[in-house]
Amino acid sequence: MQCVHQRPVVAKMKQTLLPDDLSMSTDPSPDCELQAAQAEIAELQQQVAELMMQKDDLERQVDERTAALHDARTELLRGERMSALGQLTATVSHELRNPLGALRTSLFMIQNKTKDKELGVERALGRADRSIDRCDHIITDMLDYARTSDVQAKMGNIDSWLDSVLEEQKIPEGVEIRRDARNPEMVVPFDGDRLRRAIINSYDNACHAMADEESGKERQLTIKSALNGMRFEISITDTGCGMDDATLDKIFEPLFSTKSYGVGLGMPTIKQTMEQHGGGVELTSTPGFGTTVVLWLPTEAAALGTAAA
Repeated sequence: MQCVHQRPVVAKMKQTLLPDDLSMSTDPSPDCELQAAQAEIAELQQQVAELMMQKDDLERQVDERTAALHDARTELLRGERMSALGQLTATVSHELRNPLGALRTSLFMIQNKTKDKELGVERALGRADRSIDRCDHIITDMLDYARTSDVQAKMGNIDSWLDSVLEEQKIPEGVEIRRDARNPEMVVPFDGDRLRRAIINSYDNACHAMADEESGKERQLTIKSALNGMRFEISITDTGCGMDDATLDKIFEPLFSTKSYGVGLGMPTIKQTMEQHGGGVELTSTPGFGTTVVLWLPTEAAALGTAAA
């Protein structure tokens, strides 16, 4: 009889407890909800980080394309300027060289006629002669800058050639010339005519920079040639007035000049000449202390020349 009374009680208990146990097992706990929220936040943060990376990448690409477009536009303008300058140079060189030649011949005859007669025209004739030289120099600068043909390089001893070029140059009064050749036997391929103009322009610039210095200051011009790592360098250092950063930034721009004469093609022509040789030009300067111009050729060519010798 006791068993009969207990069975319904047990069955009833099972019926009452079973649904409550099931409902408790299916309801999410607060910890599970927190973990799910944290996972969603982490995923969103990762997506935001990826979007920021894509944004930075797009901005970088836009900056690169903008810079490339600016460079292309600058090169196009330079090409147009070069084309116009080439046409102008052809006309100017023809129209001015002939009259300048006639003036020089006439001036020479006048100097011979007035020589030793003390007419007081010697200084005027000297100024006229220097002015003709200056005009001829301007025409030469324009022709050199407009020349875009390949260099005609030949093997040669660079230091021996450099010494011969320097011996032809006038030494300004009060200027001390120092020559330092570190590799006198170095043989390299170079275009003598082109490189000669680059050397002379650099030499003249250095002399002009020291021309207006006070008499008490040391005037020294040092020409050094040496092998430096992967380059063969010719450096020309003066103790002149130097240049500030604003001038250095513009020094290789065509038609920019710090002088009261000339057309501002000297340094651009030097840069163009060295790049046509596969090398380059570097310039450092300190206001009040002087300037150093380094003309360099690649040592690949230098090594080839040494091996051939």
